[in-house]
Amino acid sequence: MSPVLPLGRCCRTLILLMLLTWYAGTSAQAADWPLWENFRRHAIQSDGRVIERRADDRTTSEAQAYALFFALVANDRAQFERLLSWTQNNLANGDLRAQQPAWLWGSDVTSRWRVLDANPAADADFWLAYTLLQAGRLWQVPDYSTTGLALLQQIQTSQQVNLPGFGITVLPGRHGFTLDKSRWRINPSYLMPQQLRAFAQHDPAGPWQAMVDSLPVMIRKASPAGFVPDWVVYQEGKGWVPDPVTGSIGSYDAIRVYMWVGMMDEADPSRAALLRATSGMRRALQSSQGSLEIINTASGAARGKTPAGFAAALLPYALALQQPALRERLQEQVQATQQRAFFSAQSHYYDQVLALFSLGFMEHRFRFDAQGALITSWASASAHSR
Repeated sequence: MSPVLPLGRCCRTLILLMLLTWYAGTSAQAADWPLWENFRRHAIQSDGRVIERRADDRTTSEAQAYALFFALVANDRAQFERLLSWTQNNLANGDLRAQQPAWLWGSDVTSRWRVLDANPAADADFWLAYTLLQAGRLWQVPDYSTTGLALLQQIQTSQQVNLPGFGITVLPGRHGFTLDKSRWRINPSYLMPQQLRAFAQHDPAGPWQAMVDSLPVMIRKASPAGFVPDWVVYQEGKGWVPDPVTGSIGSYDAIRVYMWVGMMDEADPSRAALLRATSGMRRALQSSQGSLEIINTASGAARGKTPAGFAAALLPYALALQQPALRERLQEQVQATQQRAFFSAQSHYYDQVLALFSLGFMEHRFRFDAQGALITSWASASAHSR
């Protein structure tokens, strides 16, 4: 007969066993996703800081937000907590509920590590808010949801703008994107339809439903040849016009728009309109165009090789187009380059991020429902096992 443990020791033993079981479960989930495991090993420090660029060891709020999402998809709660803690403590002065994160952190000219640019970035903040809201729901942690809603409120307060003749949208940052009294600079890739739909569910009084409804109009009018620009300007009285800095160019920002559209649920009311609005990319892919790195969005002329991350990012788009031959061609391109491009210590951060999104989606690790909610394979498996 086993000896009876004293109550205190028994409780400590039970807690320890529970913690070991939890960590074992999260580790198993992470190990089941080799691409995430490689990214976690090479790009994330032990304290939860993501190194975006090795040349200067800089960190951005975008990198932190993306990694947080992937940790949720991997059910990697320990890494999630480290990422969130570093982001909050170093980019948001210790409180994401009260302060949006600064977009850039690194070493200054005196070799001091600190915030280098405090301007918030809307894409990062959207991903942080969205991931926290979904983590609160999936892991049943109300504190995450509360923080996510607080971030949404801050974005709305500091970056919402009503474009005359168009409607409400959100500027990419708090400062620098109102060019003058009649012109505003917008990045279409910052506006993910699934996120806007989810925000409308969590914050019905906010501008999110209006923004998702107007998004297909923005993409269509900003993309006259069916190619999405990296940046575009809204000018009162003229509508959407080319950006004065980058011009009619679609490249490293715009590639995300096709990926977001490809990941939309078939029942999403905006899906068909967004597929039509991006038809230039469909035509380019169907014509086996090999150069898609930099596209003139007015003429459709393209130059530069197609980076490995771009090929991966276009896989969900090809899936949505119901083009098996096109999808197979892109998959072959990804498979031919993936070891060097995605799985090595020398892999570029952005290629890896695009691959984590697109290949994670194609491997059914996650998807978005028609209301923008995140559906993960681990949560679905857990539900089926009960």
